[in-house]
Amino acid sequence: MKLSRNVIKVNPQTIMTESDIEHVLEIERTYFPIPWSRQSFLYEIKNSYSLCMVIKEDDALENHSVCAYSCSHIFGDEMTLLRLAVVPEKRHLGLGSRLLIAALDQAVLRGAASAFLEVRPSNIQAQSLYTKLGFRVVGTRPNYYPETGENALVMIKSLEEIS
Repeated sequence: MKLSRNVIKVNPQTIMTESDIEHVLEIERTYFPIPWSRQSFLYEIKNSYSLCMVIKEDDALENHSVCAYSCSHIFGDEMTLLRLAVVPEKRHLGLGSRLLIAALDQAVLRGAASAFLEVRPSNIQAQSLYTKLGFRVVGTRPNYYPETGENALVMIKSLEEIS
């Protein structure tokens, strides 16, 4: 398996920590009708099979603000993308792509051979990103989103070669 080039490296500044959660929750509430709680993120960052990553930016006060985050599970030879979001004012700058590519690289390093995700059929921008990165639709999950009853598209990507 080949790792991709020019992605963010996973280092202590990239891995989500408890101090990042307040920023992450602000982004989470922007995009998800049923947002994860602080406890949910705490649970994820402490699990050995979870990979929660952030991209931070220095703001004018020299704080490190989270501008994008992702959460995935890596079990055996499969990765499942659970969350991926970018602050609205930083969308269309490639941050989501960079973060997902870095997560896919980490999945390969941990032995994953494929990656899965669910996405709303109405979320055309997310589908475009996933398709651009090599995911393809393999099915649907009926009534997957409880708040709307919307189906989910199931997408998969082989990690045999990440480009």
